[in-house]
Amino acid sequence: MPYKDIEKRRATMKKWRLRRKELGLCIFCSNPATLGHTRCVSCDWKNNMWSKHYNQTHREKAIEYRRNLRKRWRDEDCCIRCGRPLMREETDVMGVICVHCTTFKYFPFKDLRGIESTKLLRGVE
Repeated sequence: MPYKDIEKRRATMKKWRLRRKELGLCIFCSNPATLGHTRCVSCDWKNNMWSKHYNQTHREKAIEYRRNLRKRWRDEDCCIRCGRPLMREETDVMGVICVHCTTFKYFPFKDLRGIESTKLLRGVE
């Protein structure tokens, strides 16, 4: 599938992956995807192995990047966890974490939609 225009290729691949995702197939190899994931078991395993290798080889660079990012967020008066702007009347005691991150810090078993994880595991909504 050679394309002269790289943007056209990216758009085509994005459509293809979205279609596979809607059908419940792996977005890389078209095998059935595992429940709640977009990849099959073997592609998921390969991705995890690659991620571990990449993280080990680039660890110091990633740590330095994250440290600089947090420093910049603190200087810009943003949350040091997510980078959202801080509302001073709605921050934690230290004033460096936003309301959203503080909520997840003290109530870690709720996802972004507010549904408890145990209900998700049981299939109850």
